[in-house]
Amino acid sequence: VAYGCNEIGSATQDRLLVRWATQEDFTIWTQLPTNTAGEYRLSYGSQIITAEQTKQETLIFTDSALYSQKFLGPPYTFGFDLVSSNTSIISPNSVVTVNNTTYWMGVDKFYVYNGRVDTLQCNVRGFVFQDFDHSQAYQVCSGSNEQFNEVWWFYCSNGMSAPDRYVIYNYLENLWYVGTMDRTAWLDSKIRVY
Repeated sequence: VAYGCNEIGSATQDRLLVRWATQEDFTIWTQLPTNTAGEYRLSYGSQIITAEQTKQETLIFTDSALYSQKFLGPPYTFGFDLVSSNTSIISPNSVVTVNNTTYWMGVDKFYVYNGRVDTLQCNVRGFVFQDFDHSQAYQVCSGSNEQFNEVWWFYCSNGMSAPDRYVIYNYLENLWYVGTMDRTAWLDSKIRVY
């Protein structure tokens, strides 16, 4: 599956077009009556920012909307539903899914999706976004710390060229924390030892 790609035979990128190859051969992208290749153009936003695979669907984030992509099978292969047309996302790496619940940082608030989109109540929102360097927004990265029921976002404070601060949401206790740490990537450790 390709997000924000060009149509067959065109060199012009369509930032809202989703295309997929046939299931039988990932090198065949041309839609024919005999294969499962296809395409779908999203209608809200000006570009696709990222996609997040969850247990039952793939969430597609544009700059102003959230879509759900689900496998349907032949003849349509995928179905697309508009989940919310009034959301934002700050960067491609600012979304994380934990226990089939998806969290992300928007342009000026935090969101959660577990079948519907809600704004997270955040008592440190003013602190985070008043000292946030929007010229470095695409450097925001997120991750989960499942052992402590946390979602982390690393971001650049004003005047910084690399992430130097973090904000944490504890989804079990509904608590927020902030702090300073230089970090540009995150990988959760395994909870269980096998």
